[in-house]
Amino acid sequence: MALLQRFSRWHPQRLLPVVSRSCTSSSLQVTHTGQVWEADDIRNVRFIGKFKQVNPNFANDLIAMVPPTEVEDRVVWCDGGDPSTGHPRVYMNLDQSGPHSCTYCGLRFVLKKH
Repeated sequence: MALLQRFSRWHPQRLLPVVSRSCTSSSLQVTHTGQVWEADDIRNVRFIGKFKQVNPNFANDLIAMVPPTEVEDRVVWCDGGDPSTGHPRVYMNLDQSGPHSCTYCGLRFVLKKH
């Protein structure tokens, strides 16, 4: 109820039809950016009577499961793979040891040891 009172105080002309007067427990789920708010926070108003969908498969975790690509050239490029869903071509210098990540998609490349 406190959330509804705060919203109506800031926007008295825009009282929304409310299905549920309390935020569901799903609105307290943590997103991949770490966003989670208290139950009476005004930002939860968008989840009143709705279900907050949080994908548990964060992109950083999924790309970390892909092993680095071993290459023989010191300079490589990445365009994200498929031209229709890829990204602009990014060139990387692999002179320093260790894997190097593409700044767009996160794919990693490592210089193959001879």
